[in-house]
Amino acid sequence: MVRPVPLSLLVWVVPAWAFALPKLGGLRDLMTGRGTDQGAVLEKRGVNKTIWTSSFVYQGDSFFDHWDFWNSPDPTNGLVQYVDRDTAFRERLVYVTPDGRANMHVDSWTNLTLDEVTSKSKLRPSVRIHSKAKYNHGLFLLDVAEAPFGCGTWPAYWMSGFYWPSDGEIDIIENVHSSRSNQVAWHTSPGCNLVTPGNFSGVAGSTTCDATINYNTGCGIVDPSVASFGPTFNEKGGGIYAMKWDEISIDVWFFYRSAIPEDILEGTPNPASWRLPSASLSNLGCDIDRYFMNQMLIFDITLCGDWAGTSYSQVGCPGTCEERVTDPSNFVNATWSINSIKVYNKTIFNTSYLDGGGMRSAFPHLTVMLFVNIWVVIFYGITVM
Repeated sequence: MVRPVPLSLLVWVVPAWAFALPKLGGLRDLMTGRGTDQGAVLEKRGVNKTIWTSSFVYQGDSFFDHWDFWNSPDPTNGLVQYVDRDTAFRERLVYVTPDGRANMHVDSWTNLTLDEVTSKSKLRPSVRIHSKAKYNHGLFLLDVAEAPFGCGTWPAYWMSGFYWPSDGEIDIIENVHSSRSNQVAWHTSPGCNLVTPGNFSGVAGSTTCDATINYNTGCGIVDPSVASFGPTFNEKGGGIYAMKWDEISIDVWFFYRSAIPEDILEGTPNPASWRLPSASLSNLGCDIDRYFMNQMLIFDITLCGDWAGTSYSQVGCPGTCEERVTDPSNFVNATWSINSIKVYNKTIFNTSYLDGGGMRSAFPHLTVMLFVNIWVVIFYGITVM
């Protein structure tokens, strides 16, 4: 009767025989490659794999629970009065629609006199909100159904720190009036610069991000799409603005509603697989982690002010910007309608593996070892019958 042989015994004892028994010396040399230049070589290698994991979602009925309402005068000298949370909800300047969209409006029903506007004794009510959370790095996916536009309007979706400009500012969506292309911009303390040409498809403007010079123009890139802002953006159903921020760069993409990548729709975004960003500020000209930190998400809609006010007559808008602010019907399109903001964190996995660079030479040795195991089973079984 054949006695069963423990598998562990065969795995460890049989190769040992090849080294221990002189008559198996040739077998030992074959297994180890001794006397040849074909010894088996396995090298440990590592591959870094980046994945983006969901961190937080701003969406639906709880959307406004995660924001603070700014109710101080507009720092950019706009002709608006930002209102507090209670006023915003009471006056229906903010609300969540039955289908879950978070809406923010400029007052489009109150008449003002020109004297009230020019003296700033009474201005048009509007909304500016700051996220309670502060961020350092991340992937931010804004799904926006409608964005504000129209003569005299100056909307923005942006990020900034409490200490400006030393904490930096990232303007993700911004432009004025009825412009059709978005402008991404960065504002920093001295020393940060946009390198051109760069890893982006947009058209670069100023390359000096220093907010203390050039009337705080900052450095910026205009999106090449003529439907990334304004009326055409809304007509096409909006889309997704993605902003990726890490120690290497700050990148911005815009995707039409009909061209959103599948990985975004599936909740597994992979920026490495997307096309070239429309805008990118890289660490080649700016130490990202030195110039950007502790950033809040911000939405606002201001009117006229330092940009929309000074450019008002240049784009063919009627009358003066102050006159336009008096008539509420001019601002029926001054609306943010947000489906969601999804925030992701970057996680890097190091996957180690054995590289079989010497696999071709190791294969004969492995074959011999398997043969020896089989031979010993047969031999052992016969001798103990």
